[in-house]
Amino acid sequence: MSREHALLLRGRIRWSFLSALGSLVLTGALTAATPPSASPSAAGTAGSAHVIATISLGRHLACNVATDPLTHMVYVTEPTGLAVINGRTDKLVTTVRLPGAAARAVLIDRLRNVATDPLTGRVYVTDAAQHSVLVIDERTDRVVATIPVGGQMHWIATDPLTGRVYVQDWRRSSVQVAVIDGRADTVVARIPENGLYSLGITVNPLTDRVYVAGTSVGGVLVIDGRANKVVSIVPDTGGDQRIAADPLTNTIYADLPDADGPGYLQAINGRTNTVTAYPISLRQGVYPLGIATDPLTHFVYVANYGNNIVVINGRTNKVVGFVPVGRNPNGVATDPLANRVYVTNIFSHSVSVLAGSR
Repeated sequence: MSREHALLLRGRIRWSFLSALGSLVLTGALTAATPPSASPSAAGTAGSAHVIATISLGRHLACNVATDPLTHMVYVTEPTGLAVINGRTDKLVTTVRLPGAAARAVLIDRLRNVATDPLTGRVYVTDAAQHSVLVIDERTDRVVATIPVGGQMHWIATDPLTGRVYVQDWRRSSVQVAVIDGRADTVVARIPENGLYSLGITVNPLTDRVYVAGTSVGGVLVIDGRANKVVSIVPDTGGDQRIAADPLTNTIYADLPDADGPGYLQAINGRTNTVTAYPISLRQGVYPLGIATDPLTHFVYVANYGNNIVVINGRTNKVVGFVPVGRNPNGVATDPLANRVYVTNIFSHSVSVLAGSR
């Protein structure tokens, strides 16, 4: 199936997507869009995730990554561009040159962050230097809008069911979550955070809840996407940096690096806003960064800044394997319908493609 054909399917599968992310595979249109290699037996048994391809970005640093599970396209941020990868062929298709210069005052992994809205075919990229969010049209691979936000833009997430985009807006004296209407390309609300150093944001579109990793507030912020306000803070030991949600189990995972020992993961029940599993130890010497879930298999993938991906079984909250990748893995994203995991390796200038666990 061509990329154009897959794009045309969006209208036909919209209501299936609205019912539940997991039911996507039940629709004939999406089954047809799934690559032939994504058969149930392709990834083997639990904990058998393994690298099947490595995609070079040449001289460019590979910062962060997002996928469009309807078209199987993969988007990787570089300091000055957005690499577009065809997930069916594992080939670099093009690089979208982004306006402005990347900020030098922030860490490499925060230079550019990226999120997709599969239902509108839009890709959102943060531009910390220009205090804005760039909007790229998937069909043309061109920047079609620039949304001024005000502060340094870092972590970003989308809710495809509402068309809202949530981005962290860092100021000198405060941090906010800016709420963007993806249809109008405008900021429609600002939600104050309680700390200055939150380092991750995710959305559960099935509950319309937004979660912000609470590095400096002693807990994870829970935002009601309907009311645009903080409704809870999930207490924890503090220090969580990256965060991801499994929409179908309503479980939120946050990782906690520890420079003096093993990194940890905690699991949060999205219904009760309580920690249900902590600590999920990731092994001595693991410094967790990027994190992603597969809502169809309920596996969790965590980038260890050393040289591997930690695989966790979300049903048991147990580490089931370590997959070697490139140098300094940072960003992680999944394509659930293809059972693929994409990992950016900053200093290898590459993207590792994993067949996911089942």
